[in-house]
Amino acid sequence: MMFITGGAVLTQVPAAYAHAELESSTPTEGQELTAAPVEIRLDFTKPIELTGLKASLNDGAQLIDLGQAFLDPNSPDVAVIPIVGAVPNGNVGFAWRSVGDDGHVIDGRIDFVVNAPVIATTPPTAASIGAPITAPIATTVAPADGAAVAPPTATNPPASLLPPLVTVPAVAEPLTTDNDTATDRPVAADGLGLTTVDSSSTASFLLGITRWIGYIGLAVWTGAFLSVAWLWNTATRSPQFRLWLRGAWLAMLFSSILAIIFQSWVIKGSPGLLIGDLWDITAGRGLLGKLIVVVGLGTFVQNPEMMTSTGGRASAGLVTVVLALATATSGHAGTSRWLWTGVFAQTVHVLAVATWLGLLMVLGFVMLREANDNDARYAVAQFSSVATALLGVMVVTGVFQTFRFVGGPGGLFSSGHGRWLLFKLVIVAVMLLVARVNRGRIGNGMIGRGAISSRTREQLRRAMVTEFALGVAVFAVTAILVVQAPAA
Repeated sequence: MMFITGGAVLTQVPAAYAHAELESSTPTEGQELTAAPVEIRLDFTKPIELTGLKASLNDGAQLIDLGQAFLDPNSPDVAVIPIVGAVPNGNVGFAWRSVGDDGHVIDGRIDFVVNAPVIATTPPTAASIGAPITAPIATTVAPADGAAVAPPTATNPPASLLPPLVTVPAVAEPLTTDNDTATDRPVAADGLGLTTVDSSSTASFLLGITRWIGYIGLAVWTGAFLSVAWLWNTATRSPQFRLWLRGAWLAMLFSSILAIIFQSWVIKGSPGLLIGDLWDITAGRGLLGKLIVVVGLGTFVQNPEMMTSTGGRASAGLVTVVLALATATSGHAGTSRWLWTGVFAQTVHVLAVATWLGLLMVLGFVMLREANDNDARYAVAQFSSVATALLGVMVVTGVFQTFRFVGGPGGLFSSGHGRWLLFKLVIVAVMLLVARVNRGRIGNGMIGRGAISSRTREQLRRAMVTEFALGVAVFAVTAILVVQAPAA
């Protein structure tokens, strides 16, 4: 089941970019209209996925029905939302929210005023009583400015419309007003989460924390798996090792559940679980797939001895790769340019980082305390032999993804995402410098066949724990980057 889920995440990745921005709208903010509008037009910087677009229209007292949204056939960057309900004179508010394929939300609000001519009828007089019934005499009262009124026209939707994507039920729900101003500017509260006070920032913060915990859990799991399968076959006999393994699994399990909840909150704008909406976006499918894979990992956590056999190592290794894939696609990697190459590069990057930090954790917190001299010496030597290769993989894939998400070097300074990425690179550089100095200073104590002194063990252990702590800081910055929109 977990492998099928991993394939579903891959096969349903759309070849689309995320993070379109609104350039203009019709009506515009604050515009006074002399005729009731028949549609709302949103002009974006690039085409958007209409499946992630929600909108509401209200006059401060009730919702006004909207029809199906569609892209303008002559301008695919323009989303058109027909208005099917009657729009009264006065202040009108339009709120919209669009969810990108990586789970990020762009939203906005447009307030305008309708000052359409009023149709009045001549009341009956005594002389007309008993006379033949005729149509009432209608008079048109022009707006106050005396401007000519042109009848509104609507954009004709294409013959084949997409399924209904932006609809608002006719629910006469009282709406609140903004008490901080002297105006009665309407505030949308239509059940779609389109409110002027958006709680998505809180949800994004919590989502970042859960992702951070999940990254740490993934690293610890990867290090524990490789320790059993490669470096220290008797690791499963250590109660401390089993405790770390179980802790890593629980961290991934609960962080995956909470990430789904908080990502739903980001999409909706208010607390709530939206499994269907999550499955509509690549990041959501990644989160759901990750949860399924983590649940499957519980088999190895309950019986870690399975990983000592050839078949068990192969199964656990494949599950770890699928877990890295789900982690990669639950962020930006599955939505930007060079899609398939980017997903592959991000998956490899996740595996390389998790291997590096996971092995540091096992070596520093467990092996150098409990393993005998031969096992400890072998493990440190093997880790050192692959450290350079892991470093190369991390650098190459990291630079590639930086170019995808930031663009040129200027993007590192011109956007919040770029500046956080630059900060991450600084921490990584410090971590690698600490690793190089410590290995060169302490590594000689591990060479030879004699006993390893307790002083050498403790020095090397502290060095590896320091590197792991810096890696945890890198994960924290990575979590911040994932909940921010990329610069490019």
